[in-house]
Amino acid sequence: MWDLRNNECVQSITDGENLREKGAKNHSIIYDDARHRLITVGLCPHTWRVNPQILNTSTDVTHKTPVVSALYNKNFGHIVTVAEDSEVTIWKFATGAKVFSYIDNDRNDETFLSTASFDDNGR
Repeated sequence: MWDLRNNECVQSITDGENLREKGAKNHSIIYDDARHRLITVGLCPHTWRVNPQILNTSTDVTHKTPVVSALYNKNFGHIVTVAEDSEVTIWKFATGAKVFSYIDNDRNDETFLSTASFDDNGR
């Protein structure tokens, strides 16, 4: 977990030997604000202890609707955030600066995104 503003790693998590032996990868991640814990899901859910530094709240608004997915694109070294209203924002990993964003203007106002992922080529 990175503080993009200060370019500092505030916490790292690994799958652990028992999950890697089974070939498991974490595919989804969510923060449980009520219980202050991080939950990842691959073959099964897993709860992680959270570094208290991460609990500092931010008032910065980056999207108009809730973010449903945050991804790291290793091909370009960018963080990609995706919101319910289909807004996709690209961020520079090293600085936290916004590169650009776009939205699907043809999206039906009754339809909301719930997740996002890259294909095998990182697109």
